Amino acid sequence: SDLVDLYRDFPAFMKALIDNYTPENEHLTYKNYYDGFLGFDMMKYREGYDTKYKRVLVEEFNNSLKVFGIDTFINKNKIKEKIQYVDDIEDKSFLDSELVNDVLKNIFNISYTNTINRLNKLLKNNFDKLFTILESSITSNYKKLIICLDNDNSFIGNLIVNNYLDSLLPSKKIITNIYISDIDNEINNKIFLKSKTCHINFLLDDNKTLNYFSNGEKIYENVNGISSSKGRCINSASTINLARIALQNNNLKDFLAELDNVMELNKNALLGRYEVQANKVKENYNVLFKNNLLDDTDKLEDNQKVRKILRNGAFIMGFAGITEAVLLLTDKQDNTLTDVEFSLILKIAKAIKSKCEKITEELKLNFIPAEIYDEEINRKLIQIDKSVYGIKKVINKPKYEPVYKFINSSKGSLDEKLSMLADYQNIISSIAKLNVKDIDYKKYLKVIEAARKAKIKFGVLDYDN
Repeated sequence: SDLVDLYRDFPAFMKALIDNYTPENEHLTYKNYYDGFLGFDMMKYREGYDTKYKRVLVEEFNNSLKVFGIDTFINKNKIKEKIQYVDDIEDKSFLDSELVNDVLKNIFNISYTNTINRLNKLLKNNFDKLFTILESSITSNYKKLIICLDNDNSFIGNLIVNNYLDSLLPSKKIITNIYISDIDNEINNKIFLKSKTCHINFLLDDNKTLNYFSNGEKIYENVNGISSSKGRCINSASTINLARIALQNNNLKDFLAELDNVMELNKNALLGRYEVQANKVKENYNVLFKNNLLDDTDKLEDNQKVRKILRNGAFIMGFAGITEAVLLLTDKQDNTLTDVEFSLILKIAKAIKSKCEKITEELKLNFIPAEIYDEEINRKLIQIDKSVYGIKKVINKPKYEPVYKFINSSKGSLDEKLSMLADYQNIISSIAKLNVKDIDYKKYLKVIEAARKAKIKFGVLDYDN
């Protein structure tokens, strides 16, 4: 419950993950697909620092009393007891009945200030060490790490977020998901400045038990139990090339019929992979089960199959080229989106989501529709399509592009673009990426407020557009 323990123990876990997470002894496939994303909830350490604050405050107060030579005249046990039960760290009035004169009040204020300074120094040192270790630990086999900050705007929460941001360095390896509702203005300004150089995703969802991968995919709904993002994993994923279906079927009716068939094939492929995974025993998953990363893994006996644990996981029914598919179906000769094309995108997205919901209910396994942003996948798919179907105008580019890119290049206003991103995100697991230019802090606040009003749940600002 302390970042001292965190930065000491976490690298050992990272090393175990890097050393052991190979296809030979780990049968889950999300490592290859997700490039090694790991959700890590930093704010659960808030309680540890709350306890540390009380312990340090008692120590500082006792030391100050000794310095002033009046420690023998004060009921220190009573003061210690009151400190242990204080809820609000910023509230100094809880000791008013004990601090009967200005000398004692001054001593307490000095002790309080010293305590906060010590906590800030400890937090900063720990975060500096943590990021140094993480940067050196995340190798080419484990490229990215997600850290989630769900600040509750408490005094300790603000201390943690402030020092986290102060220590955070520009990195392609470390991704920060941060809730920015009800955040202190000083912290919000710091988030804005850091988001220009660091990979920071914004969480605007009021549901703080829900978290996202950096590509917008999420684990939350669970047909077999309580909906939550914690203690669950993505079992496997695959990608449907929607543009290819459109190249083969030039009307919407045939397209949707073929899409349904391809999703059935995709379902069976994911199920086949799941059977391989679920028929393994806990010893086959040295990292996931040895470290109790998934819910209820501590209840598994030796050599017991892991099916009941993986049932709570998720299967990504991924797709690429949805916008290109619509442009092909509408015979659009350029890469611009109008309301007509976007409505068709939503219609196809709803069909994919509906099919996933049907499969989920039928199999009692969690199938999640998601747009795939992996550049290598999108590049390979379009290369194959060019070689088979020729270089058509719609696919005459290096890779299939995400929906957010077409939305950003549309002629709509900021509110209209955010509304489109929100409508799409409400159907499909995706990231609402918004291009912003020449933005200052005042404009940043307006964008965030507009995104919240549009009901964006997870987004990122792109300054390099």
